Amino acid sequence: MNVIGNIVEKYESLGETKYLSFTVDDGSGQIRLKVFGDNTERFKNFYQGQTIVAIGVIRHWNQELYISPDVMREMNPKYLLIRKLETEKEKATSHNPSSLGKEQIIAIKDRIFDMIKNSDPEGGIETEKLILRLQEFSPAIITKEIQKLLEDGIVFEPRPGKLRYLG
Repeated sequence: MNVIGNIVEKYESLGETKYLSFTVDDGSGQIRLKVFGDNTERFKNFYQGQTIVAIGVIRHWNQELYISPDVMREMNPKYLLIRKLETEKEKATSHNPSSLGKEQIIAIKDRIFDMIKNSDPEGGIETEKLILRLQEFSPAIITKEIQKLLEDGIVFEPRPGKLRYLG
C-alpha cells in the first residue's frame, strides 16, 4: 500500500512496549500508520504537520484497518496539491456524463432498458448485475440513467436493488 498525506497526529510510547502511531490525512480520508518494537527507531524523527509518503502492508486488528509501514519519506507539501488536481481531473472526465456525447448516453440508456425489459420473465434484474454487465461504462453514469428510468416511471423497484419493467 502506498499513501501520501500529512501527519495530523503522532503518538509515541517508548515504555516497556515500544509503539509509534501516526494518523495520516490525504484530503479524502485518514488512516493510521502503526510501528511496533525496534522499528520505532527508524520512524521516530517524523512529526505532526509533515507531508510524507509511506509504503507498507495493510493490517487489520481489533476492528481497525491500519498500515504497518516499511518505508516512510518526507515529501514536498506541493505534491499533495498536484495529486489533488490530478484526481479531480480524473473524476471529472470519467464520471461526468457531459464528457460523453448525447448519442452515447442514449445508447447506454437503451441498453439498460433492454436488459431490464428482457429480464422481466425472471422477475427482474439486480442493479449490480447491470453494472457488471456494462463494465465499459462508468457505474455513476449507469446509476444516473437507472434513476432517470425510475423517475420517468418506465421501470420500478419491487425491492431495493432489483429493477423490473413497468409495462
